[in-house]
Amino acid sequence: MTCAHTFARRPFWWLHTKRWYRWRCVHCEFITRTYDGADRWAVRPIHPHMSVAVPGYNTTRKGNR
Repeated sequence: MTCAHTFARRPFWWLHTKRWYRWRCVHCEFITRTYDGADRWAVRPIHPHMSVAVPGYNTTRKGNR
C-alpha cells in the first residue's frame, strides 16, 4: 500500500545543505526534498501520494512535528 505522505521539517533541517534531507514523512519516515522549479518545468502534477514536499499541500501546518 502506498503511504499518503504528510511531511514535516526534520529537526535541525537548516543544517542540511542538500535539499533532499529537509523533509520527512510523519507516517513512514521517508526523507525527501521540496517540490521546486524543476518539477514545475517537467509538468509533474501535484497529487496526494507524491514523494516530494509541497508546502501547504502535503506538509504539516507549521512544518514541525
